[in-house]
Amino acid sequence: MKAVLTMDATCVPCKEFPGKWRCLKCPTEGIGPVQPRCPKCNGIVEQRSGLKPSGTVIDLPNAFVLVRQGIADPVDDDCKAMVRRSPEQLRAARHAYIRSTRGIHPEDFDAYDRGLMVGYNADGSHKPGPAAVHSESTDTLGGGEAEPPDDTL
Repeated sequence: MKAVLTMDATCVPCKEFPGKWRCLKCPTEGIGPVQPRCPKCNGIVEQRSGLKPSGTVIDLPNAFVLVRQGIADPVDDDCKAMVRRSPEQLRAARHAYIRSTRGIHPEDFDAYDRGLMVGYNADGSHKPGPAAVHSESTDTLGGGEAEPPDDTL
């Protein structure tokens, strides 16, 4: 069963899709498969996920799950048959996945969906979206006709 990723996806680091790591004890860093200990000082290593780029074909018995999550498209008939979702449901799943990866809090779903925000600043305030209007006198986000946010990562 095959599906093709429509966006980058994290994975367990491996030779094909290495992840970055850094030692928590010394300044050593590297790229590669899972690194349990620092080769220089034997310190504990902080591991980053590997990354499978958009366009990667996934050939697994449960590849249809990636399609249901909204991060892949089916490639073969077996995968298409197992998806069992309408195009609307698949679009909604993709939107929900992107919203989740951007860390949008449920209380802000409406503002995100209306394009008033695209994420958060370091202080937790909203990053203005394409539909946000800044008032010069109060510097607050206003309304207006909103376009949905761009669903690309």
